[in-house]
Amino acid sequence: MPVDLGKLKEKFDRKNQGRGDRLVLKDNENYIRLLPPSLEYMAESVDYICYEFLQHANIGVEGNKSMEVCPKTLGKQHKCPICEAAYRLYKENSVESRSLGNSIRAKKKFLFNALDLNELDKGVQILEVGPKIYEYFVVYITNPKWGDLLDLDKGHNIVII
Repeated sequence: MPVDLGKLKEKFDRKNQGRGDRLVLKDNENYIRLLPPSLEYMAESVDYICYEFLQHANIGVEGNKSMEVCPKTLGKQHKCPICEAAYRLYKENSVESRSLGNSIRAKKKFLFNALDLNELDKGVQILEVGPKIYEYFVVYITNPKWGDLLDLDKGHNIVII
């Protein structure tokens, strides 16, 4: 069966135009509303506010680098060849090896459901943040003065600069 060139091109164009479901923070003020991560969050008591995972960056050869989710996201019992390679690089006694090991090691990322209040027509998007912004969210949510940012009725809109 021959390749449908029209569908192939359409799929390629969609993949290369960027992720429309991602909320990309701008350099100035970002006026957003965080939303619950799941229906379970609204129905019962849970200990999470987002999806947390480990990600390796700078994987591949020059000009064709990618990011990969670390298998250890599913638990420390899972083996990860990239983590093992990064560990071996750290053990070498050169600045270059340690630098490369640091660039490929797994780093924590956090995914939130969010609305960009300046662009509501985009609907619910995924906001990816690192540990620093995640910590700010947790400190804010656990402060009794402010309460749960993700509560649909009592939550608050926030500005991220």
